Amino acid sequence: MSGSDVRRVGDYRLIQQIGRGGMAEIWEAESQARPGVRVALKRVSWRDGDDTSAGRKLLEEAQMVRTLVHPNIVRILDVGEVCEPFFTMELLVGRNLARLASSRALPLGLTVGLGLQILEGLAYAHTRMDEHRKPLEVVHRDIKPSNLFVTVQGVAKVIDFGIAKGSHFDQTSTETGMLKGSLPYTSPEVVRNERSTPQSDLFSLGLVLHELVTRKRVFAQPSDAAIVSAILWSPALPIRVNSPDAPEALERLLLWALEKDPARRPASARAFAEALKKVLPPEEIWPAARVGEFVQQQMQTSSTSTLDRRDISTAEPEDAALARSAPVRHRRNAPWALGALGVMLAASLWTWHTGATLPRKATFASAVPLSPGVPIPLPPTPPSPSSGPPEAEGVARLTPLPHPPAARAPVHAASSRALAPGWLTVGSRKGWARIFLDGKELGPTPIFHRALAPGHHRMESIRPDGSRASTSVVISSAQELRAVAP
Repeated sequence: MSGSDVRRVGDYRLIQQIGRGGMAEIWEAESQARPGVRVALKRVSWRDGDDTSAGRKLLEEAQMVRTLVHPNIVRILDVGEVCEPFFTMELLVGRNLARLASSRALPLGLTVGLGLQILEGLAYAHTRMDEHRKPLEVVHRDIKPSNLFVTVQGVAKVIDFGIAKGSHFDQTSTETGMLKGSLPYTSPEVVRNERSTPQSDLFSLGLVLHELVTRKRVFAQPSDAAIVSAILWSPALPIRVNSPDAPEALERLLLWALEKDPARRPASARAFAEALKKVLPPEEIWPAARVGEFVQQQMQTSSTSTLDRRDISTAEPEDAALARSAPVRHRRNAPWALGALGVMLAASLWTWHTGATLPRKATFASAVPLSPGVPIPLPPTPPSPSSGPPEAEGVARLTPLPHPPAARAPVHAASSRALAPGWLTVGSRKGWARIFLDGKELGPTPIFHRALAPGHHRMESIRPDGSRASTSVVISSAQELRAVAP
């Protein structure tokens, strides 16, 4: 496209750029055939204009989303190609969820109401069929706060299907990387580059809802390698550790959605929604009209630019406003392959070896060699998948007291059920090792910020050469112990 045509694409006059989404620019545009009608126009960015695959990917996204017609999914209006492919969408006025939650905690009734709307959109996408009654099997694969939009009418919309997949479409080669999506909101199976399913979207939505309730990112880690390790091995912290007033039913539901094994999560978005409806009395769940009033009030009481008002974009920084305590840069073209992960893990192990980043208060566990022939207990076989959220007993011992305990001294694990958990981080100076705690496998090193009940625990390690060692560690309530594998 020549310089004189920069402000026009086909029948549309470009008014202003309102963001970027991966390889594409998103513009507010006006139809020349219908003056006054404004849309959001998505086209290949100038810096990607020479990439012939970029246009193909853009059209694949348009083709997929055009088959999805639902109030809770952004609507495609027009698809065309003038020098470069483009498509137009409804111009959404409101806030994406990252911005909406950036300045204050959202009321629980609002969070549940938005969650139910989003699940309606996902349920439709996951079960949509083509004209031959064949399932399209659309999986979004990039559910995160900045891809969930709330309009001034109070309608939640799932946006940006640029890396979605389906039986008729597969955006597997997008520039977002092999793991397809923003890493902190990625499911374990997608991290492992396995087949994504509707349960992958439910895991990501569980992370979003957990974050909205606690205002803390679930897998808040300082590096990509640490995030990957936490996603694969670290269980999500129960929400009432940080939000004691949250309903116990919501805590159980989110732990259910955040199971590492997809087969143990809710069977569908509908099942997730049915359980979510029960966490609050119906009159406390916000309807769309009340949600819209909240969005309008927030926009009126803040300094609002046109970009804020028509925030259809996934412009950077994507989610930093919602989880400022753990900013994570998303690298375009990042090859999240196991080879690259190995490099990052090696760097992490080197850091442990040098001790460069450890605080002075860090406590290291000393290694006590095991006698030859002493077996390392294997983790128990997981129970069969349940049809509902786990029972309350499964999380009761990690529920904190209304006020932090006065004494910080370590206590025995058997008497610490009412205390807030502590955390364990384990590195290794001799290459990686498999770590077991009290007979249960935690996974390979490095292990980051694993929540544990306060008290004395037995930590054991087994290395690739078969050597074994054991030591005792003491976890204190609300404190982190950094240890080196024995």
